[in-house]
Amino acid sequence: MYTEKIAFGNMLILFVYGSVSKLLAPPATASVPLVGLCKVIRVHYKHGYHKRDACSSCVVKNMKNKVIKKLESVGGIEKNLSCSGDMQQRDDSFKKIEIIFNSHLPQSYKDFYIKAGAFSFLELVCAKCIDTNQVMIKGNKVTVGDFYCIIGNDKLSINQILSTFKEQLPIGLLPICDGELGDIICMSLRKVDYECIYYFHHESPPDNSLFLIAKSFESFVMSLEIYKEESSDDDLVKKK
Repeated sequence: MYTEKIAFGNMLILFVYGSVSKLLAPPATASVPLVGLCKVIRVHYKHGYHKRDACSSCVVKNMKNKVIKKLESVGGIEKNLSCSGDMQQRDDSFKKIEIIFNSHLPQSYKDFYIKAGAFSFLELVCAKCIDTNQVMIKGNKVTVGDFYCIIGNDKLSINQILSTFKEQLPIGLLPICDGELGDIICMSLRKVDYECIYYFHHESPPDNSLFLIAKSFESFVMSLEIYKEESSDDDLVKKK
């Protein structure tokens, strides 16, 4: 079964096998927890409205990939509904990126984007790094935020990030998602370190602003985890 969600005015239209279900509600964003075989599409209402189930049994095919399952394990995702575009626009954007960088996108990244698109996590998510640096949070980890849209010039689009950081971001690095405020997580499209994932710390000196997270896109996604703040020794004493 294939489902597609489109926000239109005050409705969230859910397409299932070509049928259309209408939800008369205030503007909302669709959150799809990718869980097992039974998919529940929830609508998060703004302005204090409660969330409710829009569909209690929508099975989405092609979500068995282990990378997508990883997104389930970190609490699911909330699609960026402002990142719109059809299949042709998406494929054209892939090609545009490859022309700009004079390189090809890893198939793992393309497959991931086709299935997940641009989104934010429903939980606070982090990834353990290969490099070590004082800017990282405890456990040698970095925060992972919104994944960027490859279409258009929205503030969370790859085009906009490239434009904003064109003087700072090293050549050959494709921004793929947010880090901490002002920081970016990038994927290398350079030959020397192709597909390596880096954390770009915007306040560090140019020659020391990149920290290696993973050596492939899939390894990066598989390293994602829900951030759990570790208790300090003082906290443990207080609990006793």
